[in-house]
Amino acid sequence: MDELKEVEGELFYHNYSRVLSIIGFLFLIGLILFSANIFSCNDKTLQGKCSDTLPFFCEKGKLIEKAFICGCPNGLIRDGDFCISEYSSNFKNISLNYFLESKEGVIEFVADEGFYNYIAGIPRFLTKKENEIPSREDFKLTSINNEEQRKMILPLVIEIKNRASRKDNQAKIAISLVQNIEYNASEKKIDFFGSDVDYSRYPYEVLYEKQGICGEKSELLALLLKELDYGVAIFYFDKEQHEAVGIKCPSHKDFEDTGYCFIETTSRLENNVYIGATKEFKSKPEVIIIADGKSIGYWF
Repeated sequence: MDELKEVEGELFYHNYSRVLSIIGFLFLIGLILFSANIFSCNDKTLQGKCSDTLPFFCEKGKLIEKAFICGCPNGLIRDGDFCISEYSSNFKNISLNYFLESKEGVIEFVADEGFYNYIAGIPRFLTKKENEIPSREDFKLTSINNEEQRKMILPLVIEIKNRASRKDNQAKIAISLVQNIEYNASEKKIDFFGSDVDYSRYPYEVLYEKQGICGEKSELLALLLKELDYGVAIFYFDKEQHEAVGIKCPSHKDFEDTGYCFIETTSRLENNVYIGATKEFKSKPEVIIIADGKSIGYWF
């Protein structure tokens, strides 16, 4: 009997030791994962390392510009810890307001007059092959996908990411920021075969001037959401001559069975972001796909 008790005791001790070993191992794995999360940035760049998005460096969980260490992407020139365009001159800080969970925030963006003038000088006309007429989609993609412009707006995208670790909150900041930009048309005109036609700003010009109309603000928001990895489209309503943004979302929330939720860039809610159609439209929208990507989820 004593021998049986001794065997049972050894088995109990052996099993107990195994359980403790497993718990210790799981605790160690959890600690490693927790530490990796604490000591990395939200794009998974490890603490003290350069991000794949140059010139950003992960420091204390935030991505900051350190061109002296990380270098600049092709096409930009290093100026201390920052990357500038060959067209850069006369910088100024602009304040971009947004709301997140009813709390107001401000992002300071360094705007570049030289690059602004360069973008403003890009022809607003497109040439196609013989007998081909440029489509609305052609114009939208040309404006939004300009690679030089993208590089100059990336610091704003990174700062939005730094303000919120959750993807849905990043989208909220981007939406609110654009909705809080003043609605106003440009005074510029373009000579089109002897007639003056309205000038259309590129996204960088909307930021620099802190104003734009529906199509211009929609292009800016589409660019920001695209860089935040969301599926995004632009809605164009022919009868209303109006544009808005579509963001990929669950089918039970989407607008007119398009697969995208409606975002009005010219309206905002006080102390919040607005998503959803503000009125009934007489025409079905033309859906211009800008980028494939993530769905916004269920937060709204």
